Amino acid sequence: MPVLWLTNEHDALAHTSIARVAREFQETGRTVFLETDGSQLRRRIHEFHPNDRLYLTLRLYGSQAAHDRRTNREGAFALAMEGIRAAQLSGFLVCIHQVIDSETRVEEIEQLLTQLRAMEVDGVVATANLAERPERLEVRGKLYATKSLLRNAFWASLSSDVEYALAASLLPRRIAPQPQLLAEEREIVSANEALGR
Repeated sequence: MPVLWLTNEHDALAHTSIARVAREFQETGRTVFLETDGSQLRRRIHEFHPNDRLYLTLRLYGSQAAHDRRTNREGAFALAMEGIRAAQLSGFLVCIHQVIDSETRVEEIEQLLTQLRAMEVDGVVATANLAERPERLEVRGKLYATKSLLRNAFWASLSSDVEYALAASLLPRRIAPQPQLLAEEREIVSANEALGR
């Protein structure tokens, strides 16, 4: 199953034709992870069609207070939670992209993961915040701890692949999967690049 991660610096949903682009990639047999901050998801969800090759992926920075602070938008976390519920009620698969940085508290992430499991999200990917020197041992330790909390080899492996591709600025470029876990193709593509194809 080829995997394609559609992302953008802010929100892939800012592109008016992103639904068409995601659908075209799905038609080629790829599983598409469409990353959004959730702010426009409820308004635009009708443009997408739920199936097993589309994950609506919401980017989170931790609990409500942490997420709102890191995004500089009060209520951003609540909008993301509303987006998750709207997507699930509409039959979509939902993935969370948990971004880890020096402010992240592992205990907070553990509580968030408990909340997300109760909401029955389909998966969680964790990566370091690339804007904040993710090679620091403190951040790497928090990321390692978060991946162990995922308790799933597929999502931990996908987390590593997504972070590697984003960190290496491989937009767009194929990335090698970890052969011991998966034998599939993975791509990270920016929404801007996808629209230009």
